[in-house]
Formats: sequence, structure tokens, C-alpha cells
Amino acid sequence: MASAAPRIDRYLRQVARELAAGPERVCARFPEGLIVVQGSPAADPDSVASSLGYGFLLHEERLYKAEQAGARRRGSGTLPRADRGLIVPRVPIPEVELRLRPEVLVLLKRADVGTILTADEPALDFSAYPPERLSLVLVDTDGRDLPSTLRERVVEIVDHHPGAETLPGTPRTIVAPVGSACTLVAEQIFERMPSLVEQRLAVLLLGPILLDTANLAAAAGRVSEPDRRVAGRLRSLAGKGAEGLFEEMEGARRLSEGLSGSELLRRDYKESEAGGLRYGIAVVPVSFREWQKRELDSEQCLRELAARRGLDVLAVLFAYRDGEGAFRRQLLLRVRGLKRYQALVSFLRGLPLGLRALSDPAVQLRGAPAVQLRGAPAVQLRGAPAVQLRGAPAVQLRGAPAVQLRGAPAVQLRGAPA
Repeated sequence: MASAAPRIDRYLRQVARELAAGPERVCARFPEGLIVVQGSPAADPDSVASSLGYGFLLHEERLYKAEQAGARRRGSGTLPRADRGLIVPRVPIPEVELRLRPEVLVLLKRADVGTILTADEPALDFSAYPPERLSLVLVDTDGRDLPSTLRERVVEIVDHHPGAETLPGTPRTIVAPVGSACTLVAEQIFERMPSLVEQRLAVLLLGPILLDTANLAAAAGRVSEPDRRVAGRLRSLAGKGAEGLFEEMEGARRLSEGLSGSELLRRDYKESEAGGLRYGIAVVPVSFREWQKRELDSEQCLRELAARRGLDVLAVLFAYRDGEGAFRRQLLLRVRGLKRYQALVSFLRGLPLGLRALSDPAVQLRGAPAVQLRGAPAVQLRGAPAVQLRGAPAVQLRGAPAVQLRGAPAVQLRGAPA
């Protein structure tokens, strides 16, 4: 490829300029319309970076083919007409929500990425595009959280979660059980256009791999050989940009000062459907007691989230370090429907989890009795159990990815009667 090597920050600025003209102009200029590359609604570093990186690869591949045909005009500041679709990495949360994810902000700063496009960008309102002018490429998710109208627009999936599904009609799917979606994206870039990986992109993709694998630690149970191999190549290309990257991102992820209980629930939240049930999972980096202190009415906070999202089951995983530095996990479950609750309790009690009754009023909502695992304190809402897991098996809804706890085996939770 002639001229200077492409850079991801320049590409993102070009995309923002194209979108500024509005949906009508985009459809007029690009016959295929909008091709959106987006990740999980959790919008964590892996989801954000993998969508940016994969969108960049797809864009540059198209431009390279146009250049080969003699149609590319470099230096014009706009995307050439030879690219028939506008490829846009999209972060599926409002811009204001990014402040709840300081580790994402640290990564973007370290990678010198100053332009990202979020869900509240007017030109990214999906309803503004005819269905035939909108395509979705999913990374770090298989799209089960999407409404059916959008699932029909998915043309490619790149996901690393065990149990990821291929949507009907999806022509291309890349699924492998590695520690990070960025590992899969980096592998594709190295295979298809290795010249794209300069320092900025190397830092952008390396950060989530290190964060999701606990700095490639075997003890965490999340690192694979591809993660190690790709991280090694990215680290060499990142140079000084890799120094202290994991430590800074990990430190930022633990920051929760000033966030309310409601904001902590939204900070790392995913939802999906399985067995006819809609469920949501929130990961909170403080203990239940600490989280409860941040809400005047913690039960109301949970009730509103479940109602707003139409959830049958809401799971909140409290993952934190106690005063002695030991890693702890607590799992709170809010279940709608008495029969479903009873079936869930019966299922949990039948597992070898060491579940037993707990009467500590300090960790109860409305005085309901709680249960615990292995002698660790737990919490409950309206008679539904919440449990603390210390390296115990994860719980999974049928057909959905497990809430994996540091490499522990997943347990399948089959649809309970309503």
C-alpha cells in the first residue's frame, strides 16, 4: 500500500465527518448505507476496543481493494465513493455513560483515540435508515440482546464467549474460546492486513487482553495460548505504550467513588433471553453492604431496573476485595414470580454449593431471611435467595453464557416454570 500507513484515529475522525452530514446524505453517498460494528451493551474495554479495531480492518480492506482498482484518492479527507458502505464502529451506550467506565477512558487515552461514536449520535439512530441500508457486525457478543428487527440485520459475528450462537442467515461467524474478543480481532488483522498495526492500535487491542486475562495470569483461569501469542506481538509493537498499561486500567476499573448504587448497576450490565425468560446481569466492584449504602432505597433501585428492562431474573454479582485483600464474590438474585422463585431455590439447594440459611440482618432487604455459600455472608430480596460464591461453580441460564467466576465450571440453570 502506498503513502503513509493508515491510523485508526484518522479513520474515526473521517467517519465522524461523514456522519455529520446526516442519514440522508449517508444513504445518498454510500449505496449500501450504514454498516455498524458494535459490541456488547456492557461497553467494557474489550467490547469497545474490538469494535473499533474490527471496524478499522473492514474499512481498510475495502479501501485497499478500491486502491487496487485505481479508485482510491488519498489525502482528500473524505471516504472515496468506491467504498459502497460507511463502516462505523458504534459504542452502544450514551456518551454520558462512559464516565461510569473509567478503564475505557484510560484505554482510549493511552491509545490516543480521541473520537468515538456512541448510541446518542443522531446520525446513528437506526430508525433513520431503511432496513436494506443498515447492516450490523457484532463483536464480543452474539446479538441475543438485540430486538428481532435488528438481529435480522446482522451479517457477521466475532465472539469469544463459550456458547455463542450463530444467528440464522449470518454468513460469517468467528467464535473461539479465548480470553478476549480483542485476541480474535488482532488475529484477523495480523492475518489479513498486518501493516495496520501501529503503536496506537497495538495499545488499543493489548489493553483489554491484559485486563480480561488478569495480565495473562494462568491462575485466573481465563488465558489461552492465542491470548499469550497475540499479546506478545502487540506488546512488541506497542513499545513504551505497553508500560504500566494493565496496572493503570485495573486501577481505574476498581474506582467507584462518587457513583451511586444505580450507576454501579449500569456500569457493567448485560442482558439476554433464555428458556423464555429475560434476564440481566450486573457486575459491581464493591460488596453488597457498600453498594446498599449508596442508595436511599436499594430495593427500589433493583425493582426499577428490573421493571425498566422487563426482566424475569436480575442477577447482581458483587466482585470485590475485602479489608484483608482477599477476593470475594456475592450474588444477588431478584426473581419475578413465586413459582419461578421456588423452582430456582430448589435448584440452587440441590447443587453442592454449601448453601445454608443466614439470619444476619445487616445484609437483608426488608428483613427477609437470606442464604449463603460456605459460611460467607449473602443477601436476599423479597424471599428470593442471593448467594456468595467463593470459587464455586458459576450459574447459567439455558442457552446463555455463564457468569464465570475465575475459571470455575459453569452450571446450567434450566428454565423454571413461571
